[in-house]
Amino acid sequence: MAIHTQKKPYRPHERLFLAGCLAAFEQAVLGADKVSAIRFLKRAGFDAQAAEEIITEIFAEPRRYGYCPGGCLNQQADTKSRIL
Repeated sequence: MAIHTQKKPYRPHERLFLAGCLAAFEQAVLGADKVSAIRFLKRAGFDAQAAEEIITEIFAEPRRYGYCPGGCLNQQADTKSRIL
């Protein structure tokens, strides 16, 4: 029986979590600190170009990736309560 040894690539958040810097990365994104966010992505194993691409995409559409001051879920709940 063959053993499957090839690992599935991790998504950025998984890699950041495994590197122990997910919370710090999220704070950097919420604080619009691009330099720190890129540093954390590099610490998680991304090269400079990939880190730049990831953070550029996140900063272009932060809500799409769940980055909202105070939390996107809180903002969605506030919007929903105003509608009702």
